[in-house]
Amino acid sequence: MNEFNHLIKRYLIFSYCLLTVLILSFIMGIHKLIFASLALGLAFSSINLLSMYSEIRRLNNVASQNKKFRSFSTFSRLSVAAMAILIALKFPDNFHLLSVVIGLLLIYIIIFIDFVVKSITRYEKR
Repeated sequence: MNEFNHLIKRYLIFSYCLLTVLILSFIMGIHKLIFASLALGLAFSSINLLSMYSEIRRLNNVASQNKKFRSFSTFSRLSVAAMAILIALKFPDNFHLLSVVIGLLLIYIIIFIDFVVKSITRYEKR
């Protein structure tokens, strides 16, 4: 579980760094609509990652005590993503819908890139 905590912390650091870059690009850039939408999607995606992390920690604690576990985590993560999309639909002058969806997927892209980099470095150590 300690390695899992380390992974989640690293994913959140990467996502917050990327969120900072997106916000700075929004402030200084010419494609303000795109960067604002990507930042919105990534912010909500980070919330989903934190929700999943807390749910897995609770599941680990319950499993060690041999108790039943009930959760609405999938529903809550879907509702958070739907909220981001509804914000983009409600304010089309401020947010681009496709960019919000891409922003929601950015955390998974971060996880995938981290996995590929770790796999390559493990392969090179052999």
